[in-house]
Amino acid sequence: MQAINSESGAAVVRYELITCIACGIAFGVQANHWATVAQCGGTLHCPNGHENTFDAAAVFETEDELRAALNDARAEIVRLKGELVDARHRAEMAEARHETPVDSASAPKSDRRSHRGKRIGGSSG
Repeated sequence: MQAINSESGAAVVRYELITCIACGIAFGVQANHWATVAQCGGTLHCPNGHENTFDAAAVFETEDELRAALNDARAEIVRLKGELVDARHRAEMAEARHETPVDSASAPKSDRRSHRGKRIGGSSG
């Protein structure tokens, strides 16, 4: 892809930075050539001569897999948010039940602790 620089009138060539999978060297590839290789597949050689082959079908499969994984992750986020809302609601309800003031006179008799009639240790005699 060439563009004309509006200030200087010079042609501008855009490059994509590629990293060799074999040696890790970074090298530039003209953007229009890279677009063709990325879309259709092909082989690029790094400055050290290593082949870097791009399989367009594999790229699209990987892209589809990533999209599916992203959609699954988004669905899981929605599900977890729903669980969080439910848990907060249950916690608020439980807290509201425990915050109601209860004086000892109005407490049910079953809550009053009494040991009357029960032996609490010692020997019978």
